[in-house]
Amino acid sequence: MVTATGEIQGAYQIKVTTTALALLISTRHPELSRIEVNGHLVKTSAGITTRSKARVTPDNWTKIPLPSKIFALLADTLAEIQEQVGDDADNIDEEDSDWEEVQNGDATPHDIMYSASVPSNANPSVEHLNAMAKVFDEDEDDSYDDDLAKTDSLNEVKLLDFLTNTFVNLWDSDRPLFEYLCQGLTNPQRVAVQKVLQK
Repeated sequence: MVTATGEIQGAYQIKVTTTALALLISTRHPELSRIEVNGHLVKTSAGITTRSKARVTPDNWTKIPLPSKIFALLADTLAEIQEQVGDDADNIDEEDSDWEEVQNGDATPHDIMYSASVPSNANPSVEHLNAMAKVFDEDEDDSYDDDLAKTDSLNEVKLLDFLTNTFVNLWDSDRPLFEYLCQGLTNPQRVAVQKVLQK
């Protein structure tokens, strides 16, 4: 998930941020509309932006009301989840069809043995080994955050269902606001929102 402050990673952090933004926009508090935040980057020159060009001409952003930005971020998250769900379904179908080919005798034993003998990473780097060590390292400092994430009821939230309910409730309760917020969406964001409204 990408926000105004950067990219948020990790399932728990994404759930916390997404639910907080959804709850904030669902308040429909009039003061939120008075706050303006960075919207879209305005392209000032054609071509590649080098560091020297960036120093001379800093980035210019459009200014949009906070609810529009929150709505766009939620739509982005929804689109990413829908894409992942679709990709997971495609991967499951491919794996099933590969398994059926083997069961039906379409794949030769040589092909199966060759694919099993090819290492996934023939020359692991030091960074790769360090990353693996980090995963298995049980650091005391991280255990508090991990325990908090495990015990938090927010972990039980199904983000796709939560976002679907957020968009549907806003559509049902305040259609003029919903339609106004949709005007600032990109095409993929608009498609993602329309999918949940059609259910």
